[in-house]
Amino acid sequence: MTADFLETLDVELIEEAIQGKKLEEAYALGKHFYEQRCYHSARKILGLVTRSGRHAEAHQLSLVVREIIQQDEESDRLLDAIIRRIQSGESK
Repeated sequence: MTADFLETLDVELIEEAIQGKKLEEAYALGKHFYEQRCYHSARKILGLVTRSGRHAEAHQLSLVVREIIQQDEESDRLLDAIIRRIQSGESK
């Protein structure tokens, strides 16, 4: 875990968000993780906020994060396939 992540991790805030409280603060934490490119952490925190159904901005940002993660996973699969092909001796 990075030092920045540990410094911004607020267990009490996460507990409150799970209970549907302090949603604005939890959204800010999720947005911070997004800005730091900690997309999986951002998705988890934003998911807690959107579960309440009362925070449209968190929902929209959560959709953006999900798309980024999907694109990253697709790129990763493509890169893995290329590496396997090269390692097996095949060329283009």
